[in-house]
Amino acid sequence: MRGSSGPSQAICAVVLIAQLDGEIIAASALARLLGVSKSYLLKRLQSLSGAGILTAMPGTFGGYRLSKSAETITVLDVLDAIEGKRRRPSLKRASQSGAGIVPNCVEGALEKAECAHRIALEQVSIRDLVKKAEAKTAT
Repeated sequence: MRGSSGPSQAICAVVLIAQLDGEIIAASALARLLGVSKSYLLKRLQSLSGAGILTAMPGTFGGYRLSKSAETITVLDVLDAIEGKRRRPSLKRASQSGAGIVPNCVEGALEKAECAHRIALEQVSIRDLVKKAEAKTAT
């Protein structure tokens, strides 16, 4: 897992938590499983908690668990929690600035691609990823 991006780490963390079927896992244990530092992971876990994907359980035996079912959490939900619902920089402004970076004909194509990408991510649930992970370990 080392070297993976923050969004990838967040997806992996949510999948691992989902595999626990409601059990609580400490951030330190999750960080060890993912091969990242606890402080690095905590930033992602806090974002996921703030978005309502995870519930933080305080205390000595605290940790994290899913806030809702894995079937209702999509990959897009996780990415939006980590990255925000950010949009690519305005291509229109770039082309109007005189830089001529992106012609108008390209702008529409990129917007369509972005929309298709978001739709595809919205169709993959965390439960789908758990099933794939379990199938790989079964073979």
